[in-house]
Amino acid sequence: MDKERIKKILNDFIDYVDEVQDFSIANEVEEIDRSTLDGENIERKPTGITNIYITTFKEPK
Repeated sequence: MDKERIKKILNDFIDYVDEVQDFSIANEVEEIDRSTLDGENIERKPTGITNIYITTFKEPK
């Protein structure tokens, strides 16, 4: 999708709601377990995918 279109959709949505209650950004990672009997070794690699979570409130009419 076009970035400018997404910006407009998000701006319109934020303007529509009464309150933003929570906002977070999470980068996904792939976990590779390379642990052995000698110890724990978990390798984390970014997948390039980022999720944005917005919790909003709109007073019902």
